[in-house]
Amino acid sequence: MEQMGLRQYSKYFFIVFFIIILILSYLLVKPFVSAVLTSVFLAYVFYPIYAKLNSKLKKKNLSSFLMVILIILLIFIPLLFSINAIVREVINIYGTNINYDIIPDKLVNYFEKINLKTYINNLVDQFISYITKNIPNLFLFLPNKLLDFVISIFIMFFLFRDGKEIIEWFEDLIPLSKDQKKKFIDKFDNMSSAVVYGYLLTAFIQGLVAGVGFWLLGIPSPLLWGILTMIFGLIPFVGAVVVWLPLGLYQLLLGNVFTGVSILLFGALVISLIDNFLKPKLISKKTDIHPIVILLGVIGGLKVFGFIGLFIGPIILSMLIVFLELYKGERL
Repeated sequence: MEQMGLRQYSKYFFIVFFIIILILSYLLVKPFVSAVLTSVFLAYVFYPIYAKLNSKLKKKNLSSFLMVILIILLIFIPLLFSINAIVREVINIYGTNINYDIIPDKLVNYFEKINLKTYINNLVDQFISYITKNIPNLFLFLPNKLLDFVISIFIMFFLFRDGKEIIEWFEDLIPLSKDQKKKFIDKFDNMSSAVVYGYLLTAFIQGLVAGVGFWLLGIPSPLLWGILTMIFGLIPFVGAVVVWLPLGLYQLLLGNVFTGVSILLFGALVISLIDNFLKPKLISKKTDIHPIVILLGVIGGLKVFGFIGLFIGPIILSMLIVFLELYKGERL
């Protein structure tokens, strides 16, 4: 009896101690959750390239190092320049003149009443004022982001180098049979691939094509509009139309009839068709994900994790669906 009591006590002690360690570990990692998720996401996306590179070089450390350098060159440096360019382009929009000559009298009166140009200029003034007031906070913000960047780089290196071992370790922790584990991993891999290569790649291509198209049409700030097209292209029930349609109409209001009509045709015949034709080919019927999952994942992820949440959010909800489907099929 005493031995059973001691075992029971040891079991409860272990559980309580384990929960305490989990809570403390969470508090330690919490400030770097976005950095960790960013590194995991990028390592997952680029792992096939790493696998091919390592199969030729046969050196894990060198292959991992080269992959990290590649990601810095392809992702982080362009992102840094993009943020700088976006701020400049938002400021460049300031002071654009609207041509009222081609607008019907009723609409002219309406625009004069709401004083559209003044309203837009006030918004830009508020944006510039906000940036100016928060410059002191920027000096605190930048070191934190620099630390996140360094952590992401280190984690990515080890995820590439030790990725297989880490996955095998997690597989051993899953309290399922071999068949159930295989089903779970296959389903999660399929759904993650659907999110990454179906939704994210489609939105990226839409943004890239839109940005190039707007640049060729002489639209000011094409980079800004391209990035906005990519972001809205991620959101189901909304899509890239909320960017190119107002932009085309706005060009018509400015009196640029050819440019405005060109944008509307380009948006309807090129940008939107990318979504309609490319996405179904990248996502098979077996791994099709309901648009509500993507919608909640994108918006919720953005709110909780910031920019990286646009990509991580849908994957997290996809993982939940995998668990639910596995439970439904196996009745664990």
